[in-house]
Amino acid sequence: MDTDKSYKLIDEVMNCSKADDWQNAKTEWQIVNYTDVELTEDDEHTCVCGKEGLKHLYTIQNTITKKTLFPIGSVCIKNTGSNYCS
Repeated sequence: MDTDKSYKLIDEVMNCSKADDWQNAKTEWQIVNYTDVELTEDDEHTCVCGKEGLKHLYTIQNTITKKTLFPIGSVCIKNTGSNYCS
C-alpha cells in the first residue's frame, strides 16, 4: 500500500476515534459490512485512503463513537494491522 494512502486512512480512523494513539484507536473498530462488486466503466468506488476501483467494499464502525467509514478496500483492511481485519 502506498505510504501516503496508508497515512490518509490512519488519519481518518484517528479523527473518528476516541483514543489519541493508533495502537488504541484501531482496537475501537470492527467490520460491520462487506460487499463484493463487479467493476464496470462507471464504477467509482474509492477507498477512504484514495485508492480507486475497489472490488471489495468494507464498512467499519467505531464501537465507542459509533462513527462509520465506507468504503474501505481490502488492501487497507489487511495492511492496517487492526483487530477489525482478523
